[in-house]
Amino acid sequence: MTTTYLQAIEKASSYDAAELKKGIDALFRTLQIEKDLRPGMRVLLKPNLLGDYNTYFSVTTNPAVVAAVADWLSAHGITDVTVADSPGGSACRMPGFNFADFYENAGYSFLAQRGVRLNTDSGWRSVPAPKGCVLKDYNILNVIADADYIINMPKLKTHNKTVISFGVKNLFGCVPDIQKPAFHARYPRIADFANMLVELAMTVKPALTVIDAVEIMEHNGPVAGEKRQLGMLFAAKDVFSQDAFLAQLLGVDEEKTDLLRIARGKGLVRAAQVMSGTFKPNETVAPLKLPDIFTVNSLPEKVVSLLHMAADKAGELLFTQTPCINNKACARCLRCLHSCPAGAIADNGSSLEIDTRKCIHCLCCSEVCTHRAIRIKTEIKKRRKPT
Repeated sequence: MTTTYLQAIEKASSYDAAELKKGIDALFRTLQIEKDLRPGMRVLLKPNLLGDYNTYFSVTTNPAVVAAVADWLSAHGITDVTVADSPGGSACRMPGFNFADFYENAGYSFLAQRGVRLNTDSGWRSVPAPKGCVLKDYNILNVIADADYIINMPKLKTHNKTVISFGVKNLFGCVPDIQKPAFHARYPRIADFANMLVELAMTVKPALTVIDAVEIMEHNGPVAGEKRQLGMLFAAKDVFSQDAFLAQLLGVDEEKTDLLRIARGKGLVRAAQVMSGTFKPNETVAPLKLPDIFTVNSLPEKVVSLLHMAADKAGELLFTQTPCINNKACARCLRCLHSCPAGAIADNGSSLEIDTRKCIHCLCCSEVCTHRAIRIKTEIKKRRKPT
């Protein structure tokens, strides 16, 4: 492995189709993507489709960016292009879930008119992990495992568990949604969960990662944060190094971000050779506003922070992040109930309640709630009921 990698950056002030086309053309020309392609290739576009959120909220990858990439592929002779992710409810056949409505609500339906296949197959198979990984294999959606060329397309966001949700975190969507909560249960420690994500990315091995950072989500992401105009597109063939580069660019401390620290410890992070026609080398970007749990505003968070520094995140023994349902905002879609691996959510007919002694604090419920009816609070840990 060389000591540097090529990082492409272009500015895009909006999701205007012409501006995105110009940006994607420049990114792919810089990285010489055309040389990677061959006739008949099955290309998989993996956006962040956490839920069928309105694009206004900047939770998911904007479909206009996906369209720009799909159009570029079509113009370069690639006719087999599929969009796929594993949103909550897709693999477990959650009541009321169907892909047609999901893609329509998420704003992706128009892509079918451009010859892009919108995946509806929730089947999966086991894919061997590289030698030395903790897990020997991962269950990956068939359509992703079958692809010849994977383009990872995350939305740039913060995350209240992993701090950041860039390229590596987005690949968690390659796992069937019904199995994702089990990973949270198996790896309750953030460092262990982050290591799993890094090794999953090593297994999936995306050929290219294109990041939608025209509008991003900061503060309390991945679903309840604040929209911010960043006006940029990023692309690189090295997902780990690009994540580290973006963290540095946006003022995120790598040493306090397990994903990045672990990736660097495995020798997966290289220095960036930045190429851009619109972004200047000495240009600065305002720091990313991180989730409250990482900004030590309240007394419990200050205690947690001090304990983290004193004893390898010993604060995790005392405090935790607990979901709380706002039943006035709840639409009773029951996605949270069906996604909870611990069975901690009960439907009382007129309201939903979380049993905090059963809760394993994976925060899956907050991620699948498209109505923003679940907030996260920091509290002292309670003894969990046996399951």
